[in-house]
Amino acid sequence: MSCVVVVGLVGLASRPRLLYVIHNFLPESVAGTELHTLWLSLELAKKYDIFLFTSTHDPMLEEYAIRDDHFQGLKVRRVKVANKFWLDPSDNYLNSRVADIFADYVDEVRPALVHIHHTVGLSSSIVEVAVSKGVPVVLQMRDFYYMCQKVHLFNAALHLCDGPEDGRKCADCIKTDSDRYLRRHETPPPATAFEQAGIYRTEYMRRILLLPDTIICPSPFVKEKYVEFGVPANKMIVSPTGIKLPQTPMRQEGPNEGVVFGFIGQPSYYKGIDTLLDAFGMLDQTRAELRICGGEPEVVERLRKRVNGLSVQFLGNYSHEQLPDILSHVDVVVQPSICHESYSLAIREAFAAGIPVIVSNIRAQMDAVRNEKNGLHFRAGDAVDLSHKMNLFIQNPALLHDYSKHIPHVRSITDQASEFAKIYQKLIQAKRRSRPTMVARLSTAREYRTDALLQRLEQVFRPSIVATRDQLESLRNERESLRNELEAIHGSLGYKWMTFYSSRIDRLMPDGTKRGKLRKKVTSFFKS
Repeated sequence: MSCVVVVGLVGLASRPRLLYVIHNFLPESVAGTELHTLWLSLELAKKYDIFLFTSTHDPMLEEYAIRDDHFQGLKVRRVKVANKFWLDPSDNYLNSRVADIFADYVDEVRPALVHIHHTVGLSSSIVEVAVSKGVPVVLQMRDFYYMCQKVHLFNAALHLCDGPEDGRKCADCIKTDSDRYLRRHETPPPATAFEQAGIYRTEYMRRILLLPDTIICPSPFVKEKYVEFGVPANKMIVSPTGIKLPQTPMRQEGPNEGVVFGFIGQPSYYKGIDTLLDAFGMLDQTRAELRICGGEPEVVERLRKRVNGLSVQFLGNYSHEQLPDILSHVDVVVQPSICHESYSLAIREAFAAGIPVIVSNIRAQMDAVRNEKNGLHFRAGDAVDLSHKMNLFIQNPALLHDYSKHIPHVRSITDQASEFAKIYQKLIQAKRRSRPTMVARLSTAREYRTDALLQRLEQVFRPSIVATRDQLESLRNERESLRNELEAIHGSLGYKWMTFYSSRIDRLMPDGTKRGKLRKKVTSFFKS
């Protein structure tokens, strides 16, 4: 029996190890990136040993404590990161404690390859650490985090942004996102610190994006934006995100049943939920229904009050296993995002179920839907235009069938996992790139990280140190002034007469009396 176990362990150990990095993971967080990472892990676990490094929000853990567990057979190391020690805007993307913990985990796991899915909320310097360990590194672009403080290329006024340029334009976004932390500072950083923070963030991110062996983008649009940002095009490949979803038949009800519109995902401002609700309110409520699938209870309750009287159902959060049933009761999916999407799993999930989609005319969601072929485009944020496009399906239900005939093939997670396995194998077997080149790039990235940290010391810690030094100097001056006053009192004739008569009286009072205790306190005070 023991020999069988040993053979099994040896066989298991011989499989290459992959280390995945992701900002959040199930069961604590269930969103598109987390689900896709899980699906990939389970598929690739057939050939590799998968280890995951992620964060946890476990309230029972101290800051930076680690917890190891298993999820669906995957080995997961979670580090508690609440950012409770935030001091400077650079803390939003640089966390040396997390980087050190990750470095130790790399040494412990000794992976054949590191695949970084997301570092938001962890530390972007994880890319540096992974490359410095001498293993191949794959970085997957899930959004625009590495070029945008707000992730989705929004500015502080919540309008679409083309990119950071040299970083100065990011100052307002950084200040807005820093406000909740700045309350901790008695002396907040000067306004110029935010502009400088934007420059350092932009330049540091540009440097670390030169380090991975391969960068995977989910859509051509994402690749185009990062090429604009300065990443070499030949370093990036476009790999459409695969999904795991069984085919779901469309609703079989006739046109007299009305049209059921569906929204899938978190009903946030960024996802255009306000535009959708305003547009739906303009429709004939007897011929249309809207189902909002997703949302925390407090969000759902707020939206429910907003649509009082409309034919809207709120299904709240759902599991991925429930999605086929949900989609089987929907005719048209509406994705009204007002921000830049990188890909949109919801569009592909709808297509996999044979459902046409209405999207805003913002890339990359616009690129995924062929207007008037398998869905419709509307002007982003324009509720009137969206209402008009939704009404087309109500007035002409035959469009549902016509558009469904042109829905494209949706890539499976199995197919993408097979592609990734080939990428991994090629990188693992290939010789590492020129070490001098890699060392130079690492050195440059570290220099920018060091500059960002020195900027923090200059703008935050130094003013605090100066303020503390001034307070101490003030206390010393006050103490010296009191000492001079006391010396003047001690030398006065009145004080000498008072001490003479009080000492005579004190000798008559035992130590345990109130007078005796007071005498001891007074004597002790003046001696000090």
